[in-house]
Amino acid sequence: MRDPLIFWQQPLRVRGPRGVGDAAGTVLSLINVAGITLGERLMGSLDGERVRAWRATPMSKAGDVVEFHGILRADGDGSAIEGSVAYNLRTKIQFVGCLALGLFIAGTGAVHWLQDLPQGRELAAVGAFVTGATLLWIYSSRKLAWKQIAFIEHELGRAVGKT
Repeated sequence: MRDPLIFWQQPLRVRGPRGVGDAAGTVLSLINVAGITLGERLMGSLDGERVRAWRATPMSKAGDVVEFHGILRADGDGSAIEGSVAYNLRTKIQFVGCLALGLFIAGTGAVHWLQDLPQGRELAAVGAFVTGATLLWIYSSRKLAWKQIAFIEHELGRAVGKT
């Protein structure tokens, strides 16, 4: 994960001995759990050969920001699911929006401060705080993304029968 901080993308491929039809059925059973579950589970969709998946937990839905997009295809005697994981679009918009807002507030405050207008210094400090908090949020999300990627890889591996 050495790509840019927000717009990174990492390839993901799992292969197993299960046939494409059986793997598709297993993916559907993993993402279509009825009722409320207390543990982690795979959410997503299967549309033809296209697979979209992410980790969901009852208490931390907002923290599950990594999403897999790929395809299910035949691979030798078994099947493979291959694609990439990245931040979902909602998360990218939140990150960019908060950064832009923080920088705008800080810039406005700095201009007011330089013009000796009242509250310019405080406004610049609030903008710097928002920008710093957003950068910390992005950094910490990036450091924890590997847990979500490992979960997605494990669950998709179960679907294709990877042992």
